[in-house]
Amino acid sequence: MCDLEAVRRAVVPGRTKLIMVESPTNPRMQICDIAALAALAHSVGALCCVDNSIMAPVGQRPLDLGAHISMTSGTKFIGGHGDVTLGILSVKGEDLAKRVYFLQNAEGGGLAPFDCWLALRGLKTMALRMERSAYNCARLAAYLAAHPLVKKVNYAGLPSHPGHELHMRQASDGGCLLSFETGNVEASKIIVEETQLFKITVSFGNVASLISLPCYMSHASIPAAVRAARGLPDDLVRISAGIEDIEDLLADLDQAMNKAMATCHREQQPGCGIGRD
Repeated sequence: MCDLEAVRRAVVPGRTKLIMVESPTNPRMQICDIAALAALAHSVGALCCVDNSIMAPVGQRPLDLGAHISMTSGTKFIGGHGDVTLGILSVKGEDLAKRVYFLQNAEGGGLAPFDCWLALRGLKTMALRMERSAYNCARLAAYLAAHPLVKKVNYAGLPSHPGHELHMRQASDGGCLLSFETGNVEASKIIVEETQLFKITVSFGNVASLISLPCYMSHASIPAAVRAARGLPDDLVRISAGIEDIEDLLADLDQAMNKAMATCHREQQPGCGIGRD
């Protein structure tokens, strides 16, 4: 979906009913042109739905960019505490809203009262939580970008990110998630396992900082060959920044990175190397 011309070639006017897009993408943090994709959908009579879970309404507003539907996982930043499971569809126009509501009512996709209360509670602090998480994530990204063990950092808030300018036109900050590559699976495993403040889990958008190895966790069901073809390396580490003190997070990540470097350098022969080429 990041290749607008490829999407344009794939769309069949009159037959294509929905263009589904996620930006930033998970877990590689690629950026798609939401406004351009929405305009393309409009031109062929299709709907454009944006999975906005990573930025949430605080950080990005797809309906203002022309999308028909904004889909948000309320399990993430809206709930914010990892204690509720819900999804939200925000739609543009009363007619479309009625169509979505009919399906929701007919299929029984309603939320329990207590879960609704948890979501409403989370909304009260969502902006503050996301502001702190985005700040922490930007600091973590800057640290990783300068670390000798790291080959690549995927974070749209970094000016070096290829989608930085586009992202900052359609979002208010760099977001609260990043991923990075070390070039060494064992090094990445050590980093994930040795951190103390980062919880190992596949979710994101929590008050607690979270860390994972997508290829061994959330994306493990995708065949290895398909992952490789899509540029998803096994050594990829994903971090969801929480609201902890940033100096504590940096110190914790630094000690885990140093352990990974020390261990892998002991095990590798001279010339094998890890990190940047």
